[in-house]
Amino acid sequence: MSVFCFMKTLKLVLADSTYEQITRYADHEGIEASQCCSIILTDWAVTHTHANSETVRTITTTLGGFGKVSRSKPKTRVGEPELMNRIIALLKKNGGAMAKTDVEETLFEEYKDLFQNGHYAECVGDDVPRWKKNVQFARNTARKLGLIKLPEESGRGMWQLTEKGRQWKIE
Repeated sequence: MSVFCFMKTLKLVLADSTYEQITRYADHEGIEASQCCSIILTDWAVTHTHANSETVRTITTTLGGFGKVSRSKPKTRVGEPELMNRIIALLKKNGGAMAKTDVEETLFEEYKDLFQNGHYAECVGDDVPRWKKNVQFARNTARKLGLIKLPEESGRGMWQLTEKGRQWKIE
């Protein structure tokens, strides 16, 4: 299976106060400010691409609520930052490593009401349910941030935290 990821470069012009908030938060979390912006924009894009009249999501404006969402209706979507934080939390809870299938099974149980219906149940690439692809994307983001080891280090089918991942603060 080949997976192609196309990325575009976006130049952001931020107010000084916004830039300072983002860099302070990024420094606190041990990540680059650009990675912080990427996560925020990814969640925004997912939110607005799939938004409908039943879903009102807004990313909180304070970075203290980074990755958190406010809702006026019952939850109908789960963003990549939330999934990534849940993966990190699960790995921490289980000694820093878990089999991929166990992570997926646990997340499915947590988000069963969302994952077994509609949008998330649809099969995408290689007949894999969308919710599993979203979990894989969240894991890959965590890997790119240096929070989860490469398969060559942890073993195929195992997800293992790096030292940076063990230190990651989950809001």
